[in-house]
Amino acid sequence: MSGAPELDPSVFVAPTAQIFGNVQIEAESSIWPNVIIRAECHHVRVGRYTNLQDFVMIHVGYQHAKRSAISVRSRIMPRSTAVGSRTTAWSASMPS
Repeated sequence: MSGAPELDPSVFVAPTAQIFGNVQIEAESSIWPNVIIRAECHHVRVGRYTNLQDFVMIHVGYQHAKRSAISVRSRIMPRSTAVGSRTTAWSASMPS
């Protein structure tokens, strides 16, 4: 995995969350317990005011972006997709 995570100082990351590779997390976002973000080949950007809740997994082999003001609910696994601003993703609602 290339690169190192870049987190704005205002970001909350739970102790059990795992963030690997070229990941950028912007201001006022929160990463809750057991979230996994893996950017193996390309950049992952988590926009401002984004809330990634328990057990969300983001695993990418190519470019993947989360825009601003997003709430991704528990146990969602977005794969190979971009999520628009001001979006809430509920259980079993993410396309791949």
